[in-house]
Amino acid sequence: MSENPKLDEAIAIFKKLGWESVTAENILQLPIGTAEERRIALAGLKSGDWSDVNVNRGALALFAIRIGINGLHEPEWLSVQMECLDIEDTKDPDAKEEQRQEMLVAAIADRGVEFAAKFVAWSIKTQLLWNIDEAIMLVDRLNLDIPQNVNYIGHWAFYVTHNLSRKEESPRRVAIIKRRFKEHIAVGVTLKAPDGKSAELAIVPIGVERGWLERSEAIDMAIIGLDAASHPSNRKLWLDLLDELAISDSEIAAHTDTLIPILATGDQYVLNRLVPTLIANAKGAQLAELLIASFSVKTKKGKQLVLKAALKHKHIDDEAAGLTLASWLEIFANDAEDRATAKLAQQLIVQWNIKADIKPIAPAKEAVEIKPMTTPFDKVWLDNGGVVTTLYDEMIIVTLKDLGSFGKKYEYSSSRVLQSYIASKQICAETIRRAMHALLKIPTVSPAKLMRPLEGDLDKIELIGTATCSFVMISVLWPMLTESIKAAGTETKPPVWVNSVLDAALSYAPYLKEAASRGLIPAEDAKWQGLSAIAASKSKSAAVDKAKQLLVALELQS
Repeated sequence: MSENPKLDEAIAIFKKLGWESVTAENILQLPIGTAEERRIALAGLKSGDWSDVNVNRGALALFAIRIGINGLHEPEWLSVQMECLDIEDTKDPDAKEEQRQEMLVAAIADRGVEFAAKFVAWSIKTQLLWNIDEAIMLVDRLNLDIPQNVNYIGHWAFYVTHNLSRKEESPRRVAIIKRRFKEHIAVGVTLKAPDGKSAELAIVPIGVERGWLERSEAIDMAIIGLDAASHPSNRKLWLDLLDELAISDSEIAAHTDTLIPILATGDQYVLNRLVPTLIANAKGAQLAELLIASFSVKTKKGKQLVLKAALKHKHIDDEAAGLTLASWLEIFANDAEDRATAKLAQQLIVQWNIKADIKPIAPAKEAVEIKPMTTPFDKVWLDNGGVVTTLYDEMIIVTLKDLGSFGKKYEYSSSRVLQSYIASKQICAETIRRAMHALLKIPTVSPAKLMRPLEGDLDKIELIGTATCSFVMISVLWPMLTESIKAAGTETKPPVWVNSVLDAALSYAPYLKEAASRGLIPAEDAKWQGLSAIAASKSKSAAVDKAKQLLVALELQS
């Protein structure tokens, strides 16, 4: 006699109704029995453990859901049962999983919105990834409200990238992603805007490319994220997204009112990217408001950038706005510690005919000799001569592509992988050059993101060999700079990403110059092809001035 006769009765009903042969096609057609049969089956299924039952437990779980069981459909319990569901008509594991998902979703959806919503909530709470896939499908099938939950949105973004990166995409899954892509992105921006560290940023351009999200809508969402971002590094991520969307100067100018408060944060990266365009397109009171917001920048370089942008206006066509600016410009015009800023401020006061009390600029102090290298060259430049590459080019390309396509998401792991390759002398500069040739042809790869392993603090030489290894890496990764600049030099207008490349090159200019003089950088590369073309560009891009500075720093131009 069975230890659990009630469960035996339930299984007998399960078999009688044909549920041992359940498939994705017949799950909603199979009978669920009379009211009395359902009562007996439910009581039996709730009466004990199923681990020793002599039937397919996955099919039994689907039957239980269809006949109205409550309280036993939590994600963890269901996952255990569904793993036992045997799919005999295919050996493809992906196809089997897709059928399992379809059967479970069909059974839950048939129970109605309330039951499905509970399953979605439980899936999010337990963060069981294999059940959040089903939760995503239920949200789509029943048109449920998109959960306002970072765990759900984060997994949805993973679901998107995972399924769109397959060699063979599943039409069903792509359709699910497409149907409510825009809504998910909007929720993601709302939830993630303060930190900006979500995978949604990486998939926004994918949605635009596939036509699931209008480019203008994506730009509006990115502006919202930028406005809500709470830290400079997060604002940088949103700006990078705008650049990936190829935002134009006119589109930036159209969002001036939203962007003014962001300038008031004094964030140098934001100012460098936005100030020249915003100020160039502003007039009157709005121009004054932009300048006052931008004056919050702390650095001399930032103040000078703002004033140079303002000087491109011959006059300010609003007398009241000029009066508003007078007190600010007086402060800069009389700054004895910053002669360059004072000179620009005085020039602007005169050019705009602003009444202000200005004093003569004090004579320049005797220039202090600046050492070309703050750290001995041999400690910065790794001796990688004669290294024999032991890694396939494809391995390096994949490592760099992760970094250049997704940026911060893969920055730590990709940088550490590069560090280990370089430390063990498994790659050389020529390997990187070949990789760059391939990567610069891929539209989704951003050269600006590729520069991140080279962004280091030159004062942290004592950290060589640990997490900060930009010194060691520059001796192998310098082709990132030369090849990117060469590519940028072929463009009619300097691409936005070249600013990051030039910043990295300027940081290491003394070492790059010394390496060239020692023959560690080949003579042809030491010509820095493309740099002169960028410097000669008629564009208003900040890259033009940076290129000119780099030419001088490398002693390629006096």
